[in-house]
Amino acid sequence: MNLYLHFPFCQQRCFYCDFFTLNNQEHLIGEYCDTMAKEILLYGQKLGHPTIETIYLGGGTPSVVDLENLTKVFESIRKSFQIKSGAEISIESNPDSIDKEKLKGYLKIGINRLSMGVQAWQNDLLELIGRTYQIETVQKSYKLAREAGFKNISLDLMFALPNQNKKQWLESLIEVIKLQPEHISCYSLEWDNNSIFGNHLRSGKIKASTDELDREMYAMACEELEKADYKQYEISNFSRGGSFKCQHNSDFWHYRDYLGIGTGAESRMGDKTWQNKKSIKAYTKKINEGELIADQLETLSREEQIAGYISLALRTNAGLNLNDLLEKLAFDLEKERRAELKKLVTENLIEQDNYSIKLSKKGKDLLNYILLELKVF
Repeated sequence: MNLYLHFPFCQQRCFYCDFFTLNNQEHLIGEYCDTMAKEILLYGQKLGHPTIETIYLGGGTPSVVDLENLTKVFESIRKSFQIKSGAEISIESNPDSIDKEKLKGYLKIGINRLSMGVQAWQNDLLELIGRTYQIETVQKSYKLAREAGFKNISLDLMFALPNQNKKQWLESLIEVIKLQPEHISCYSLEWDNNSIFGNHLRSGKIKASTDELDREMYAMACEELEKADYKQYEISNFSRGGSFKCQHNSDFWHYRDYLGIGTGAESRMGDKTWQNKKSIKAYTKKINEGELIADQLETLSREEQIAGYISLALRTNAGLNLNDLLEKLAFDLEKERRAELKKLVTENLIEQDNYSIKLSKKGKDLLNYILLELKVF
């Protein structure tokens, strides 16, 4: 099982963000972490203290949380679960919310992987998308992380940003590669309706990049990262030499169980999926009463599980293992979708052998179409 911890606190909401976050609410951090620790204890008792394969601290911006409160949460984890030896423990961070003391503290409590949001290498673009730092802070924080002892660092970039051109995107790729992080993620900007950018798009204040430019930038990323020996293992993710894949995300893409802790956190175990309420007040009240609070509790149908399994596995370069699908969900995709698979192979969108199905280079741009053809939506 994998553990996800949601810390909703942010210094400022990024203009593209549609996650559940709280801005300038740091006074709530202490009580919130107390509640998380209690929720963890409750789940430990309910689930029989299972083994945790990976831990991922996301948000929000987990790095705005002080070490004392993070330590409190980790003490609860160790009381409630068995942590696998050598488990990957990741924390998301912004460059301007970490310092030397925090970084050393992370390593001391067991965090061994740092994921830092860079997004762009141009200060004007960083300001445009609502980031609160300049690129000089990225360079400084990255150096501090290395000096503190982090040997597994991931840097995030975004493309198809408003007003971003190919020259800027290439510069961002080249400069991040120069830093030699172990892992690089490249995400296309998503225009979420409830984000600030979503509102600006509807009002005409900004324009979205064309699909053609989006795909050209994606192709540039794949080309530059491959030249620099970053091996692609998922549509948006690349690891240096192929040796530093994010295990937490890989387990998610291969449909393994995960438990979410905190407001708005999602969980999936077997055929059950649920989400904690997006209200710190309601969350704190119920947990303090000794109750696990879940919202949108659902039992997934077999068809929904099959759709989720296929759509996630196809995102990875390893692809969909047909035998695993048959064993876990008793679904023979090759038999049930023979004509559709043949069509997709003919269109050069997938590669198929006796054991697996993988997206072709062309297919990585057309995953939604492929899933529609396979009738998994």
